[in-house]
Amino acid sequence: MKNMFLGLVLCFMTSRVFAADIEASLSRQTVPLGEVVMLNLSVEGGVNGQPDLSVLEPDFKVYSTSVSRKNFNINGQASTWTTWQVGLAPLKAGELQIPSIQIGTDKSEPLSLEVVAAGTPIEDEQTENVARYNLTAEITNMPQKYYVQQQLNYQVTLIDAGGLQGGEPVFENNGNEWLIINLGQPKISVVNEKGKSWREIKYNYALFAQKSGNLKIPAVNFEGYAFSEPSAASLNLNMNGFFGINMPSLFDIEQPVHLRAPEKEINVLSVPQTYQNKWWLPAKNVTLSATFTDTNLSFKQGEAINRKISIKAEGLSAAQLPDLETQSQPDLKQYKGEYQTQDMLKNGVVIGEKTLTITYVPEKSGKVFLPEIKLMWYNVGTEQIETAILPAEEINVAPNPLLEAAFNQPTTVEPTIETPQEQPKEQTAKPQDTDNVWLPYVAAFLAFLAGLFLSAFLFKKTEKPYCDTRRYPKFIIEKAYAADFRSLRDALISWATGHYPQKSITNLKDVATAAGDKAFEEQINIILNKLYNPQDDTDFNAKVFVDIFHKVNKKKQNKKQTDPLPPLYD
Repeated sequence: MKNMFLGLVLCFMTSRVFAADIEASLSRQTVPLGEVVMLNLSVEGGVNGQPDLSVLEPDFKVYSTSVSRKNFNINGQASTWTTWQVGLAPLKAGELQIPSIQIGTDKSEPLSLEVVAAGTPIEDEQTENVARYNLTAEITNMPQKYYVQQQLNYQVTLIDAGGLQGGEPVFENNGNEWLIINLGQPKISVVNEKGKSWREIKYNYALFAQKSGNLKIPAVNFEGYAFSEPSAASLNLNMNGFFGINMPSLFDIEQPVHLRAPEKEINVLSVPQTYQNKWWLPAKNVTLSATFTDTNLSFKQGEAINRKISIKAEGLSAAQLPDLETQSQPDLKQYKGEYQTQDMLKNGVVIGEKTLTITYVPEKSGKVFLPEIKLMWYNVGTEQIETAILPAEEINVAPNPLLEAAFNQPTTVEPTIETPQEQPKEQTAKPQDTDNVWLPYVAAFLAFLAGLFLSAFLFKKTEKPYCDTRRYPKFIIEKAYAADFRSLRDALISWATGHYPQKSITNLKDVATAAGDKAFEEQINIILNKLYNPQDDTDFNAKVFVDIFHKVNKKKQNKKQTDPLPPLYD
């Protein structure tokens, strides 16, 4: 009888050592949406396999998994525990079930977790005010009518009452439906209310819808971490497996924090039918201005004049501004340089600026007019169509004696008297003074030298930067497949400037004309429609475009003409 009792005791002890019963527990029973709860899975005895966490995917995001093993020797009885800690972020609010977790052939009991809305204060037996973090987003300047490409101010607020660490919030992929610009450093303030305090971190963004219709402002995510308070959980120290020592943890535990501000739906209006300009500019104000680069400039016939013309728009980024359309002027040659762009910020309003340097070369002396420039835009404040105007400017061009000698050298012709009765006879040239016979040739030679000198001077002042066309094809192909039409436009213009050095390339129409390929011109027209017609529904096939572009790019370039400027004097 005594031996039977001892056998039963030994069997019981052996089953405790080698059993694989899974014990599951949660660090918190109630958690706000966006915060992380720790799931602990412990197995006593031998372990065969890893936890199958795939069953958690429908309702939770798994952040981290750590495993630890501890040995105990109590009253001569040895035991081993293996524990997994799994960080879980709930994906929705409500009463969520944590299903049974399987390790090898064993399973844990299912658990339930209450998930409340972010920012909800929680009082329970385990913790007080555990809703320490929150992320919200709101439109701060919602107009009565919101048009495509109009600026919309969007503020994302992060609430931190627990030492939160991490980077800046990130917008989810918006499928090129929104242009998003960061409006500078976040504003941080400390709020004290009812004996509690927390940080409010406000991030401000400017959003520009790239299409009309019912759009969704993308959700915003924050990924960070926080350190939990030192816990009273025991650390079990084992020395050679003979005994265990329990002591409080002296180290904080880094816990991940995931916050999400949901997407917002908004109705975006299309371009008004009364607006007939090809380039849509919804802004608070648009101005045109011009300055000469040399403030002490004196204008002289045949000499270059550099002038900077700027478009400045309140409520638009520089990427949304058009290229300038300038008119040709008799006796005044024009050469366009490269555009310079910048974005500024004033009182939460994006101010885009686009500047073009134009080199003028007057071919005659006297009064010369620099042509007027107009730009239509839409005032979103008054809902009226307006026109920004840069008035024509009169300049007085002084004569250039060297050029006057070339252009105004008189030609002496002896009059011939004819009689109807006689046939014209060969005229014998009248002998001239041998001291003056070479003067016209000397003057012409001096004028020729002067022309060479002026051409060299103008070439130095107005030479276009050479475009290494080898850099652009790969970039053009990438932007075509990305359907980034603005970058595609700029890259095509830059490529064509180097590929066709004899041509004047300032816009996509010039690119199509220089290429002289009908299929390529059709692709250019599709790109123009995508850029300037928000209601256009024409399909852009990137592969078709790339195939045609390859064909055009392989055409032999004409490199005989390398002068960046056409002849000044024909």
